[in-house]
Amino acid sequence: MRLIRTISTMLAVAFFFIASPALDASEQQRVEFAPRWESLLWGGSPDTNKYAPVNDQGMIEPNERTSDPYKVGTAVSDNSHPPDISPQDGEAAPQRNKILEILGLYPESTPELSNGKGDSADEATIPDSGENAGVKDLPVLENIPPLYTTPPLQNEGVWESSGLPTDKDGTPLMYKTSYRPSERYPNAIVHMLLFDMKRVSMRLYLGSSEPGATPGSSIVKPDDRQKLVAITNALWKQKHSGQAGTVFASRVIKNLFPGMATLVIYQDSSVDIIEWSPDIPLEFVNDAKQLRHLIVKDGKVVNTIPVNGKASDSEIGLGYLLSESEPMPGYDYWGSWWGQPSYTTTSGPEWFLATRSAFGIRNDGNLVFAMGHHISTKDMAKALVLAGCQRAIHGDANPHNVVGNIYFSDGNGKFAKKEKLSPDQKTYTLDRYVDRSYTSDFFAFFRRDD
Repeated sequence: MRLIRTISTMLAVAFFFIASPALDASEQQRVEFAPRWESLLWGGSPDTNKYAPVNDQGMIEPNERTSDPYKVGTAVSDNSHPPDISPQDGEAAPQRNKILEILGLYPESTPELSNGKGDSADEATIPDSGENAGVKDLPVLENIPPLYTTPPLQNEGVWESSGLPTDKDGTPLMYKTSYRPSERYPNAIVHMLLFDMKRVSMRLYLGSSEPGATPGSSIVKPDDRQKLVAITNALWKQKHSGQAGTVFASRVIKNLFPGMATLVIYQDSSVDIIEWSPDIPLEFVNDAKQLRHLIVKDGKVVNTIPVNGKASDSEIGLGYLLSESEPMPGYDYWGSWWGQPSYTTTSGPEWFLATRSAFGIRNDGNLVFAMGHHISTKDMAKALVLAGCQRAIHGDANPHNVVGNIYFSDGNGKFAKKEKLSPDQKTYTLDRYVDRSYTSDFFAFFRRDD
């Protein structure tokens, strides 16, 4: 019995494949009531007809704006709403812009990143409904209208900076929000952190167990901690990443694979997410990590990918634990039946649900980190599209690995406090990275000011 249970657990944890989930009758009915702005995510055009703000599925439409911030994501009129922030521009990011020109991705114009004319999303600039209108064209940092009215999620979709690290002049370095993007799983929440990359620099740290690791490559040095404002997980371990390549501190650990989704940090500290091309001068690259395919491309959710010449579902399955309170595999536990824990895995009909993370890049050069629990790849991608991202890449996954830490310096090289981006993030992850080295790769974000 113990042997059978152990084998079953190992198979479930190792489960990894791509498939398309089937919809039952009730789920099909739910899809029929999808909000009309959903077409924007898949490359369609917005429906400009007037319609009721709430349908019988408890969903709402973004164009029906009222004074209720829980219904439409209008800003709370206090200091928590983001003021204007400066985007990455040509002067600040010449290498990123040069590569975008090489790849044919350079935008015709870089919109100013702000919240519009006032404190309310009602007053923000709204794009017209012409042929090219869509989420990807939003010229401002707008709040995201919620999909659900009940139960209310406080300040859902509202970009907030209060209580987050600032530069020495008090200017916000980042903004955060939480959002429920899934039509099928209302409890799936994505927590997002938007970094102002003109005021923040990003650096890859190589995990101590990863190929190419060196002493000091997997811990933030004491001299750098005073400017540290955030740490996130990186991508999958190299041994799980197939042909994916890595560049660390200008050193090629493994050759970057053409066409693969790549998060790249250039020598001038600008950041981008692209499909790698051999036309890119490698001397521009300081750090780079690759993983599979883009999950957002051209400002749209990637629905299918080519596999052996055929279109295949782009969903990324992980086959791990559905419950955040489940024990970790690979450990012995006493007190359970036959000394083994009982696992709930996502290797059945809901194989595509997992704790996962992702990174997205906006046209203005600002980076968005997203993490969620019990969520699919596509719903995670949807949240990033609604956050204005043009391209996105999947990050690390599973409860032990997904991390969004926010740090508050005391000015003396220590921290006044540390906070989790998600309340469901494992608390022990706050103790990594700065007090001791860590086995997996991670990204650290630092203030640029002196």
